[in-house]
This record gives sequence, C-alpha cells and structure tokens, in this order.
Amino acid sequence: MAISKIMLRTSCILSIATAFIFVMSYCKEQPIASIGEPLYPFTPQSWITPSNLGLLLDERPEKANTYQVQLIRLYSAVMELEHREALELSSEMVDYYIGSKVEPVDGLRPYLVRGVSDNPGMGRIAGAWLEDKQEFLVVFRSLGKGGEWFDFVPLVVYLPEEPKKVWVTVGGAL
Repeated sequence: MAISKIMLRTSCILSIATAFIFVMSYCKEQPIASIGEPLYPFTPQSWITPSNLGLLLDERPEKANTYQVQLIRLYSAVMELEHREALELSSEMVDYYIGSKVEPVDGLRPYLVRGVSDNPGMGRIAGAWLEDKQEFLVVFRSLGKGGEWFDFVPLVVYLPEEPKKVWVTVGGAL
C-alpha cells in the first residue's frame, strides 16, 4: 500500500514537472512585450495608404459587409497581414476571427483585410468595394481630434474577388 502511494505521488510530480516544462518552452516561443515595448514590429500608421478619396470615389462604391476581428484574435490577424493587404479565408478561419457564425454570401468570398482606427471608441469603420478598380477602401471616421492614437482594426469582409489594392484611411471631424 505504501509503495503504491509513493508511486502515485511520484507519477503526479512527474506529470506536473512535464507540464511545467512544456508551458515554459511554449512561452519562450511566444512574443511577449515588456511594459513600454511595442507588441508588433511595425505600427498601425504603416498600414495607412496615402490616397486621394476624390479619385478613389469617382464612382459610387458598393458598401461591403465588414466584421471586426474579435480582440482575442487581434495579434494573429495583424501578424497575418504584416506583409500583405488581404488574405482569403476559409469558413473555419472566418469563425475563428469573428467568433460567431456568419452565413456565406452567394458569389462572395471572405477576406481578412487591413484596417486602422484613429481615436478608437469615438468613430466607426466602414469598407467599400470599388468594382471597376477591383480595390477595397477601408475608412475610419471619428468625432474629435484625430492623429493622437492609432490602433490596428483588421476586418473580415466578403468580396467578389481578391482586391488588387486595399486603401486604408482615417480622419476626424475636428
């Protein structure tokens, strides 16, 4: 009886030690920013594309169904878009990024695209498909003074095809 208790305790200790070693090795591979250090190797401002909205909107754009990526998935979405403006998604990845089931739209495919907010919490973000140019426009407009705080806002959008270019712009009312 005493030997079985010793073996059980030893087994539990080994299991806990193995789990601890696994967690520590996993954490070493994951990026963890210290206080004051940036989490990403680039800034939200690097996603903003200089654009002349008048030239982009010489046609009436078609409003697109846009969904913000849930906060818990923000890091993985931003890193997926580090070197590209758009990424086609499977239905499983749509559920992963949005966090809820979205019915597919006939003839449209889901894409993860770049988006940026300026003065978060004080405005809204919208997307428009520019049919003749096969480009996508992401616009964030807010009330209040802008240009002080930018944040990544990746979006899941349904488009007829992969955009050749994603234009990202921000602006404020004051």
